[in-house]
Amino acid sequence: MKELEKECPNCGSSIKIEEGKNIYKCEYCGTTLERDKTEVFQEMIQEHSFGFINSVFKSMMVMRVVSVAIFVIAFLIILFVMISMFSRF
Repeated sequence: MKELEKECPNCGSSIKIEEGKNIYKCEYCGTTLERDKTEVFQEMIQEHSFGFINSVFKSMMVMRVVSVAIFVIAFLIILFVMISMFSRF
């Protein structure tokens, strides 16, 4: 399971929170806290938006590779046609 890290508002220590749990307790000062729904929602949006950004970058990389391959093939075809034209003379 994925763990999140938060800072305790009471003592400032790092608190590890298991994903899906809304209530957590600081091991150092004993402060019990509850995650609000807005915080959980923002984390979900951030996680999904990073996934979207990663997929966009991956598709851009594929498009870049394909366009370079098309350029190289077109260059080789033009070169082959020019060589065959000039070799007839």
